[in-house]
Amino acid sequence: MASPNAKGLSPQQIKSLEEILARGGTIKYAAHLLGCHEVSLNRMRRRGIALIEEADALGKPIPKTNRYVRIADAYDRGLARLVASEVDNIRAHAPEDWTASKYILEKFAPEQFAPPQKIDIKTTQTPVEREGIDYSVYTDDELVTLEALIKKGLRKDK
Repeated sequence: MASPNAKGLSPQQIKSLEEILARGGTIKYAAHLLGCHEVSLNRMRRRGIALIEEADALGKPIPKTNRYVRIADAYDRGLARLVASEVDNIRAHAPEDWTASKYILEKFAPEQFAPPQKIDIKTTQTPVEREGIDYSVYTDDELVTLEALIKKGLRKDK
């Protein structure tokens, strides 16, 4: 397989990209097999996405023959095939064991399959604790008196 040139990947390499991703390969792995760097492959994909978005925004047809557009499409098709394959696997093996497919779906399609993240925020300070004083032991009247004394003392210090 020829290495990528300045114009992107060859048609054969683009097809290989789709196949590698459809089988669960990562972009880094695909780039290595295609003879380019992961950054270059992602750059070519982003350029294709930009061309698609630009054509869509202008109401023009998407330039399907453009190599960068074809790379972006191959990437999306490869991941879509992977997800479809894993969903089929879950359906076929659910009675036995489908946890590996669940993991792959959570990894490659988190927006659809990852469990929602639970955020649990705990604090050790209650609203009445400030600067080591437990204000909860005072009645409302005592707090009003204490506040008045503090204000009076602050005025004398000035």
